[in-house]
Amino acid sequence: MSLLLAVIAGLAAASAFLVDDDLLRRKIVLAPTFTHFLGVLGIWLAGVPVVEPGRILALDAPGLLFLTVSSLVFLTASVALSHSLATQSTGHSRTLAFVFTASPRVFCSCFLFSLSMATVVCAARHFALLWVALEATTLASAPLIFHPAHSRSLEAAWKYVLTCTVGMSLALLGTMFLGVSASAAGDIPFTIDAVRAASPALNVEWLKLAFLFILVGYGTKAGLAPFHMWLPDAYAEAPTIFPMISGALVNCALLAVLRVYSVICVAGGETILFAQNLLVFFGLASIFGATIHILRQEDFKRLLGYSTVEHMGLIVLGVGLGGVGVFGALLHALNHGLAKAMLFIVAGNIAQSHSTRSVDAVRGMWGTLPGNAALWLFGLFAISGAPPFGLFVSELFIVKATFDAQRYILGGLALVFLTIIFVGMATVFVRMCFGEPETPPEDSRSVELPSNLAPAVALCAGLLLLGYYIPGPILRVIDSAAQILQGGG
Repeated sequence: MSLLLAVIAGLAAASAFLVDDDLLRRKIVLAPTFTHFLGVLGIWLAGVPVVEPGRILALDAPGLLFLTVSSLVFLTASVALSHSLATQSTGHSRTLAFVFTASPRVFCSCFLFSLSMATVVCAARHFALLWVALEATTLASAPLIFHPAHSRSLEAAWKYVLTCTVGMSLALLGTMFLGVSASAAGDIPFTIDAVRAASPALNVEWLKLAFLFILVGYGTKAGLAPFHMWLPDAYAEAPTIFPMISGALVNCALLAVLRVYSVICVAGGETILFAQNLLVFFGLASIFGATIHILRQEDFKRLLGYSTVEHMGLIVLGVGLGGVGVFGALLHALNHGLAKAMLFIVAGNIAQSHSTRSVDAVRGMWGTLPGNAALWLFGLFAISGAPPFGLFVSELFIVKATFDAQRYILGGLALVFLTIIFVGMATVFVRMCFGEPETPPEDSRSVELPSNLAPAVALCAGLLLLGYYIPGPILRVIDSAAQILQGGG
């Protein structure tokens, strides 16, 4: 099924590039993402399949969880993209200043190809294929950043490609080191299942070196500090569609790290402590780095970029703590993907209506854009981990893991940083929503349409649901994924 979903998205990408009719292109964008989501739902209804050893492409619980996040995010982004295409076809080109200004042909094609490769990443059972698919997501998504076709977007796209290429090169080197470590166990296939089965016989020193390079390499793609320098620029300068789907793509990079971490957990011994310490260090460093930048940020799209760095750090921190922290980290990956997609829908509306990303230039949204203002404030509480939203539950699990491990200083620091981040973000969000607007928004009518707000409302409802109640199937898949990533399953 995963191969079929990847092929459908890939064929749709080719079709979007070849067709000339804008109405048909809108359908091409919507149809495969909707089909992809239905296919993922079908997998959930059928139950997580047992992965047969030797498979190159197959979904297990971690893969299904991250694929679900990707499918939801891409479906939401495709609705926003289709709306933008419709706006362009009516001749209102000004409203596209923060969506795309060049031909939508390349944009739509790269968008769908990114979905295809993200599907392969989630289902890949071979370490080499995992690297190839993740590198393909980088190449496919880079044109999405450049698409406004101005000097700042060119710089952001170049920084993204250059930084992530260096990171992926380090990850490739780490993958080779993992192969050298696996060669100590004899001539075995370089698949996740085979390496996990032979992990007690792996060369420990090469395995440690492999994980270090893979964490730094894939962590660059995931936006972990201090390798996150591409992320704020890309989120600020790219069309709003890119940061929406980037929430799925950074999760894919994290999944690649977790695949190798699961091998280490099976191997056991001192290697686990080595890997956990690295994860905790980079996790806390990412939260701290985000805290510094959020406090002095005047660009609300860039602010959301640093928020992503914070949440990637939280996920890595949870995994490094082990125990209930791994469960919390996986739940947090799901919650964060939904919350960030919701916020970028609203951020795109604000940027479109005011023709700016400056916090100082946006005031009084509650009077001029009441629907977007309400969602913007809901998004503040959701992304900050406040009750009753899902991120509060997942962050609670992660913080609890610090105290379960008796790492009280670590837990205290994390709580202090999260509190500072909430205050910093609340200051920005409240300033934008209240007060007297200096200049009224130029385009308040279209961004307040129910059809424009519906995807954000649906995502907000999902976050509220996950804050009150985690459905049984989701609970079981996350629990199973946590066991697999800690060496069980």
